[in-house]
Amino acid sequence: MATTCTFGPLARLCGAAWMLTLSLSAGATAVTAIDEFVIVRAPAVQGQTETYEGRPLFYRDSFGDGAVPPAGGTFFTGAKGTYNVLGSYPANAESAGRLALDSSLGGAFTNASGGSRTLQRSVLLTDVDATTQAGLKRDFHTFSVFGLFDLTIPPVPRDGYGIVVNDSSPQGRTESIDLFVRHEENGNLVIRFQEQDFLNGVVNTLELDMLEVPVGADQIELQLGRDDLETNALTASYRYWADGAVVSPFVAMTAQADFFTTNGAARAGYFAVEGIGAAPEPNSLVLLLGGVFALAVATQRRRPGLRR
Repeated sequence: MATTCTFGPLARLCGAAWMLTLSLSAGATAVTAIDEFVIVRAPAVQGQTETYEGRPLFYRDSFGDGAVPPAGGTFFTGAKGTYNVLGSYPANAESAGRLALDSSLGGAFTNASGGSRTLQRSVLLTDVDATTQAGLKRDFHTFSVFGLFDLTIPPVPRDGYGIVVNDSSPQGRTESIDLFVRHEENGNLVIRFQEQDFLNGVVNTLELDMLEVPVGADQIELQLGRDDLETNALTASYRYWADGAVVSPFVAMTAQADFFTTNGAARAGYFAVEGIGAAPEPNSLVLLLGGVFALAVATQRRRPGLRR
């Protein structure tokens, strides 16, 4: 078994010869970078020949062209994607194959239970027309969404970053399934799997896994997927990377999210979030290294090749 450590309220360093201390003001934010955003979809159709994790590739954004959202990556057809963006990105946010995420640049957001948040979010505008088989549809597709992030410690409670799958229709969403690295109110650092039910005004915590990082890991990959066309369940899993290579298999979370309860289409995206009014911890906060993202350093590294 790989040596791991669990990060509690003091976010102690594990598996690194040195550490980075970042000075933060009372406006502390969730800061990281996303390295890859990938969607796979089955059954495959004509032209859908490339794969990721052994499944037909539907969409990929490797953040390599320097164009920030709403500019997107590429569908299997060669068409360019477009994101719906809440908040903003500076013109230089995409560099060296990464997109910098900073929750302080987000827009005002109210979660399903009425909590105020600042949310920087990009949701890929896939087809939601019930009369077509395009996009990600309840009646036609299984799919998985992957987000590979530089591994940082969200500095204050309710800060985090991760991926999202929304149900959708021309009238809008009714539920959101979120999988993200989060600093909990009790100080724990976790991988949080949750459902936001906007129709009933509740946020359901489905599962919390403590953030247990293998020695040397510097990235975390999150996955949300619908694995069976006969059910509407979404599952969650995650794995760690170090120096551009996988260092752990996907860890499957045991809970499932009941999805497609109202609408028959899905859209996926990624985000960084902070809780408005969250009390900051001391100004000098230790971030994980052997797993930390420093904008001036980490963007100089880019792993070679495609992962399939």
